[in-house]
Amino acid sequence: MEFFQKALSKSICIIIALFMIAPPVFGTNSGTFGFVRKLVTHNSKKLGRIAKEITPSSAVRKLDIQKALPKIDLKKLTPDVLKLAAVGNKIADSGRFGSRFINGVSNPAEAIRQYGRYGARYVDSGESFAATIINHTGNLSKLSPGELRKYGNLSKKTIARFSREDFVNSSFVSVVRKTGRHGYEMIKKIGRWAKDHPKSSAAAALLIWYSTDPEGCTDAVGDVSEFLAGGGTEILTEAVSRSGKGISETLAEKWQEPSRQYFLVGVAAMLLLPAICIRFIRRMIFFPFRMMSLRLNAFMDRKEAQLEQKIISRLPGTERKKNFPFRKKPDNKNSVSRSDDEVTGLF
Repeated sequence: MEFFQKALSKSICIIIALFMIAPPVFGTNSGTFGFVRKLVTHNSKKLGRIAKEITPSSAVRKLDIQKALPKIDLKKLTPDVLKLAAVGNKIADSGRFGSRFINGVSNPAEAIRQYGRYGARYVDSGESFAATIINHTGNLSKLSPGELRKYGNLSKKTIARFSREDFVNSSFVSVVRKTGRHGYEMIKKIGRWAKDHPKSSAAAALLIWYSTDPEGCTDAVGDVSEFLAGGGTEILTEAVSRSGKGISETLAEKWQEPSRQYFLVGVAAMLLLPAICIRFIRRMIFFPFRMMSLRLNAFMDRKEAQLEQKIISRLPGTERKKNFPFRKKPDNKNSVSRSDDEVTGLF
């Protein structure tokens, strides 16, 4: 009996150990090759050109991909796809961000090409890029449209899109593809500055601006090293003001500031002043109100006369003469229609 109890306890321990080990193993295999679904739909000629540029350190078999993606068409797993998959698998194995990065970007083939060109630090640069932007999108979304214009074409809609990690990662791949090594080095410099100034949102705004309009950002800011040495927002604001704004843009920016309330009050006062001083304008403005008041007075006079007649009709004859002597009905027509020479008063 004791033998069976010991055997049962050992079996339970072995099963528990297997369950503890199995999830990370199978979880890694299932999530590693998700990007292959996008690779097999990519243009075969472009995949071939990228495959010539990269040199994978290890090979990937079709069986490995089939285990992770049981429904994958094995015929589409060409040698070029397997070559790119080997490099993509290395990106996914670099860490949690690397796995999310390669499986979430819209163009994993381009991300694999850039990784082969810039090395393992490429993933670290992408992680710094994403963290800098996502951590500060909340602060940037609180800025007024006038303040956002200091950062080029930045808008609340653009900031909302950059709050999603997949979109940020895809933007990183896209801007590096457009700008090449120069843009990649610029992003790295901004990332290092952001690491030293974690509370500043200037680096996030600059990265979003550069991602959406690299040429305009470069022309306005100039040398990124001078910007970083200057310390952030003040240098960025001066650089944008030097880039030249039209009168319409300047007026639009001023309109967003709190001073527009004082501007509206001043305009209203300037329009109201002639209405108070010039009798003709004053009478034209208040003429509808005057007509309404005359009609309301006539209506109330009729109602009062009708009520008075009802009360008088219910009283005895002697009491009626004593308390309510008959009065001549006022001539409303003469009282309403008077000539302009008789009109006096403010209105």
